[in-house]
Amino acid sequence: MSAGSATGYLAGEVDLPFPRALMTVLILIMFSGICLLGIRESSRFALVIMSNHLLTMFIVGITAIVRWAINGNSTLATNWSAAQPSSAADIVKQIFFGVSLGFLGNTGMFS
Repeated sequence: MSAGSATGYLAGEVDLPFPRALMTVLILIMFSGICLLGIRESSRFALVIMSNHLLTMFIVGITAIVRWAINGNSTLATNWSAAQPSSAADIVKQIFFGVSLGFLGNTGMFS
């Protein structure tokens, strides 16, 4: 499921030169190979993955700060005013959707 989601996200950002299903299979084969090599629980491998995540989050954070400096608060203000609920039922529905999305993210079932 995660390989399919990753492929779907990637296909939404770039044009893949091959079918999405092939990319999903390639991701699964890559992680299967990692497990077969016996480095599934290697601390060095975990350090590489964690460093990659930290670097990615750092780049995303810097990019967000730069975009905020360029655009200011106009996008935030527009989105904030557009998302205001019109009734108490809409407020309850938005809270329900937010909590449900949080639980979904915690379980790793995001597809």
